Amino acid sequence: MKRIFTTLKEKWPEYLLEILVITIGILGAFALNNWNETRKENEYKIGLLTELKTSIQTGVSHTNWIINQTENRINDVGFLLEMIEKDKRMDDSTTYRLANAFGWLKVILFRNAYENTKTYGLHNLNNPELQEKLTFVYEIQVELLATFENRQHAFHNEHVVPFLIEHFESSEEISEEGSRLIPRDFEQLKRTPEVVHFLKTNQGNRRHELSYFKAMNRSLKHLEELLIQEIDQ
Repeated sequence: MKRIFTTLKEKWPEYLLEILVITIGILGAFALNNWNETRKENEYKIGLLTELKTSIQTGVSHTNWIINQTENRINDVGFLLEMIEKDKRMDDSTTYRLANAFGWLKVILFRNAYENTKTYGLHNLNNPELQEKLTFVYEIQVELLATFENRQHAFHNEHVVPFLIEHFESSEEISEEGSRLIPRDFEQLKRTPEVVHFLKTNQGNRRHELSYFKAMNRSLKHLEELLIQEIDQ
């Protein structure tokens, strides 16, 4: 026992240094492992957000196109109503205007990138505003728009389609100019009360849709800005 104490007394600096080296090595290994795990998680998070940003940018482009097309369709309905009111004759553009007036567009937003981010955990995002905006857009705005579009689809199938079958010959796709809707007898069509009713209904629906589309477009642009800030942090 005395020999042990003597040895410890003589060599304690060496033993202490050895303990310190081992301790520092263990702590360093833990720190390196933690740093590596944090780096991997951050890379995964940035990958998710980058994918989501790309999806949202696609949504912005799509809604820009939808807004433009919807405005054109509203104008076409107005043009046709004026033709009927003033008893104008059919011209080369009428069949294209009819196709636009009786058609409707659907906003398509892909949810995969959002669902992946949601699975990762919206609470893991640094900006609370980004968390709230993502939830608002994908859980509220998208659902409201889908509800409205489902109603439109039901109305179109139940009321408009039978009217089109009765009063129009055919429709054909023209690659550059769009679809055509060819009336069996345009002069008779102008005197049909239902045509004004359907045109005005579609005009009102398109205007209502337009407000949805513009609100969605603004939300997506704001989301894109928030995501860029989150990625750059």
